[in-house]
Amino acid sequence: MTILAALVFLISNVAAVAIATELSIRIVAKQFSPMLRIAGGIASYVIIVSLLTIVLGHFGWLDARVATGVLAVPAIAAFIMLKRRFSKAPRVTVDLRQACDWSPLLPIALGLGAWWLLRNLALGSYISLDDKTYHAAILAHWLREGGFDIAPTTYQAYYPFNGELLCLWFMLPFGHDGAVPFNGLVYLALFISLSLHFAHAFNIPKRWQLLPAVLVLASNGIFSHLTTFADVDFCAPVMLLAATAFLLASLDSGNVPERHAHHRALGLLGGACAGFAVGMKVSFAPPVALLCFIYAVVLSRRLPRQAASACLGVGLSAFITGSYWYLRNWILTGNPIYPAEVGPFGGPFTAT
Repeated sequence: MTILAALVFLISNVAAVAIATELSIRIVAKQFSPMLRIAGGIASYVIIVSLLTIVLGHFGWLDARVATGVLAVPAIAAFIMLKRRFSKAPRVTVDLRQACDWSPLLPIALGLGAWWLLRNLALGSYISLDDKTYHAAILAHWLREGGFDIAPTTYQAYYPFNGELLCLWFMLPFGHDGAVPFNGLVYLALFISLSLHFAHAFNIPKRWQLLPAVLVLASNGIFSHLTTFADVDFCAPVMLLAATAFLLASLDSGNVPERHAHHRALGLLGGACAGFAVGMKVSFAPPVALLCFIYAVVLSRRLPRQAASACLGVGLSAFITGSYWYLRNWILTGNPIYPAEVGPFGGPFTAT
């Protein structure tokens, strides 16, 4: 059973990675830094498997075999397109001396990353009090029930759970949390690729481009979050950072006629990351709203004819990735942010 579960885990994730890779190549133009394309692939992977997990959980089909079957057809198509793409791609030579011009930060980053990886994979996730109360407990309840319901005895079951979806995805094949540490690894890889992209965009010398990643890996506070079950306090800001990167790239693409297709696609991906962050924690709604407002204002000045449709696309993609838990609460309780009481929405938790 363990071998079969590991095989299903491997196949489902390879399929999701193939689909995400093809999407990232289509969305992110070659003119951008390779790190933005890598970030696009990682963000697409997170969104794909999370949305699939929501669908499976909503209809009571939380089963790794069902997930693998759903991914099979698009994954085969993605593999065929990737094979054609790379067979036509010219060979690229790499100057190792230029590529390794990150010393002395590169060995420090690799050492810290190896320590985090070995610690998490060897010891597993640290189960905090919040994890015992809802992060891990509710996922275990849903896994046992085979779908989403209101977990008994805890009001946190009404919280938004986008931050735990990737954990649930890694739990599906095995029925336990043994593979959950990969959750933090995925978001850490996304952060590193984004930090390298921004460093490249701001023309920071290569030897210093890894400095943000080193500082994050060396932070005890962030390390403590990365070793917990769901890492929501780290993952949500990373998704907001991803939304910022893709929306900025969308604005940059809009100035070049040849990149108009990438402009719209990057906007959709940025909106999806922004909405996903709100689906992790409702406290991210204000910064996401501010980010989208700035995007709309800048776009309306640069491309007034395309601004309305582009902003509509960003808003729609954000709604798709971020609204499920709030709509679910609204239907169940009449309050999208239950149990909080805000404005006309009643609930047991008041601001006073």
